[in-house]
Amino acid sequence: MKLFYPKAGVWACLPVCALLVLTASCKKNSNPETAVVAPQQFLKTDTLRQFLSVTLGVAKDRILYNPDQKEFSVTNTSIHFNAQSIEARYDNANEYKMKYEHK
Repeated sequence: MKLFYPKAGVWACLPVCALLVLTASCKKNSNPETAVVAPQQFLKTDTLRQFLSVTLGVAKDRILYNPDQKEFSVTNTSIHFNAQSIEARYDNANEYKMKYEHK
């Protein structure tokens, strides 16, 4: 049994399929969870500032976070820390968490 495939119909379908794939992949993310990221990031940054304050023995208000460069710095010094490395140190700081965050 031979199947009939009209060549014109197949080729006419390809642009429509491609257009559907492109428009489906270019949709904006309308997920409501994206609006919640900023407060969570603020809480994490505040926690890391407190961690640096205790470990460095510096007042918390002297520790600044630069979101553009993703780094922490201590005012009136040349001390700068990569935020990702501070977060990794904080994640492994079990003794700090037991002493300062234990409730």
